[in-house]
Amino acid sequence: MHLLCSMPSGVFSKRCQEEMIDIYFDVFGTKIKVSSCCLNFISALKENLFYFKSRASKECDIEIYFEYINFPFKKDLNKFNEGSVLVCSTGAKVYSGEGSISIADFNIPGLSIKAKVDNWNYTINARYKLSKKSFILRRTPGPEDFLKISRYLLQYPLFQLMRERKGLFFIHASAIEINGAGYVFFGLPGSGKSRCVMQLLRNEGAHFISDNFLFFNTSKELFAFPELLRIYEHWGSSWRENSHVSRINIGKTKKSFFRVSEDTIKGRAKIQKAFFLKRAGAEKLAAVDTQEFISTLLAVEKFTKDFYEYSYIDLLNLSGVKLASLDCSRRSELAYLLNGIDCYDLFIEEGSANSRLLERIL
Repeated sequence: MHLLCSMPSGVFSKRCQEEMIDIYFDVFGTKIKVSSCCLNFISALKENLFYFKSRASKECDIEIYFEYINFPFKKDLNKFNEGSVLVCSTGAKVYSGEGSISIADFNIPGLSIKAKVDNWNYTINARYKLSKKSFILRRTPGPEDFLKISRYLLQYPLFQLMRERKGLFFIHASAIEINGAGYVFFGLPGSGKSRCVMQLLRNEGAHFISDNFLFFNTSKELFAFPELLRIYEHWGSSWRENSHVSRINIGKTKKSFFRVSEDTIKGRAKIQKAFFLKRAGAEKLAAVDTQEFISTLLAVEKFTKDFYEYSYIDLLNLSGVKLASLDCSRRSELAYLLNGIDCYDLFIEEGSANSRLLERIL
């Protein structure tokens, strides 16, 4: 997969360089190369996917070239959608033509992506153009902005590629491992997934799998996709005292970023139990029928931006390329993971990490 992106360089970001910097990742055999003159983007990516950093490789499944357009008043001579026609406009404007598809997503104004598939080789050209308002107010992209953009340019295409080539599905969830058993925590953003994981990591023998996304296969095996933990300041200082994590200073952000120590990460585990976190006035645990649990997950995925964002690459179907060779519904995918697994609704009291109840369950 080849990824070419344009992002602003130079006027405001003093850390941008003219020479390209290369960084390599290896995600369970899928090799990725990122080249960019924007040091801020490279630094954020290095920190976020530190677990998958690898040596240089001549042949990569994904190649990303990242630049930055920082002067919005200059006329853009390169017509990005030339030769294409508008085919839909919902969460994104989608153009199709000449065997390719162009996407301008409303979640990140200024970011445009052009994708083409040929013999399972992905070519994705993308660019980010600073808005006039941001230029005037001197608002340059921060670490959180770069991490969000990196999801579109690296992670979501990667998820699609892992599904196509390795038969791995993906979910938005947190997970830990204890004695080979995996415990997965689902829930809406802010429901307490990260806090549960951070608290349980204090236990002897507990290992970190993922905090945001993870892969799984039809054998109910979990594959880790560890990223930096994003933790709000109001969660309290106790999270900073966890010996398994260290705070990463990557600029002024709304959240604190923590890296889990590599010796605490477990790459794989067999799923043992699944929990759906819900807010309530008191702590409570209730067993749930598997199909009911899956229905809840499907509803949440439809009404949260997370699933929409990491499934947007399916729009490549509009370019005439047949994707999703595994050809199964989302319900079937989740059934592979959860059928025969103990599923629970976990009600969490406001302001509580629910640690005592969780430790008793585990």
